[in-house]
Amino acid sequence: MDEIELDFGAITIDNATYKGEGYRFYEGLLAQMRQFKESPVKVLQTDIVHNEAINHIGQEISKTRSSIEQALRSANKQLKIKSEVIENARALLSVDGSEAEIAEARLEKYYEFIGAEKIDSGRYADLSRLMEMYFATEAPFESGKDKKNEVPDVIALLALEGWAEENEINIIAVSQDKGWKNFSEGSDRITLVSSLAEALEKFQPHYKVVSIISHIREDSLLMARIMYLKKLSRQLSTASMVAIFGLKQVHICTLNGKTFQPPIFPMSWIKIKMA
Repeated sequence: MDEIELDFGAITIDNATYKGEGYRFYEGLLAQMRQFKESPVKVLQTDIVHNEAINHIGQEISKTRSSIEQALRSANKQLKIKSEVIENARALLSVDGSEAEIAEARLEKYYEFIGAEKIDSGRYADLSRLMEMYFATEAPFESGKDKKNEVPDVIALLALEGWAEENEINIIAVSQDKGWKNFSEGSDRITLVSSLAEALEKFQPHYKVVSIISHIREDSLLMARIMYLKKLSRQLSTASMVAIFGLKQVHICTLNGKTFQPPIFPMSWIKIKMA
């Protein structure tokens, strides 16, 4: 069996879920996303969610930089710490690059860690469908709200759906957003869950199947090698086998004048020598 049929072949996470996990990419549930790297399941990230994450992480970096600068000024003023010491501390606590550059570098490193693929919304989102949904106030657009604020989410969802249709793969989307939920209810390709823990649970049966198939393949390979050994053993012209079974010994010698040593032998230990 070369291919495994999956109910869901991809997973995607909205920015609110990343934020809820504190952007701690290498801890907890976000670190568990590593299991999908080099697996049949794709991890998808739309450019919309990617840019939202850059903005939010950048804001946190900006706050941290401001706090550090304020603390250094206070240390100089209130604690009378020498200026050269303050400057050394400032250099140690600084990181090159703008907030957006640092944030994007963190995200790209995480995508590499989990094997994520970025989705180009311009390629996959159907903009004519976006216009229809906007003026008809279809989900995830909501009546009574400023619909312009919902446009990025709609583009992200349409891009995911377009990718899913093109690749014929169903997607698990992780979000607590009401608009995402309403959109997924009308989608044949996107199924929404409210937590990353629930999403990971849905993929566990797939990995049990993969594990079972892997063991079957290993057993089949072992049997094939044993059969190969038996075939070679029958071709020995003059041979004596030595295998240790308790205190018993048997000698293996030559095949056509050459010492024969099989690649695998189903015995606890084998010693080969000339007869």
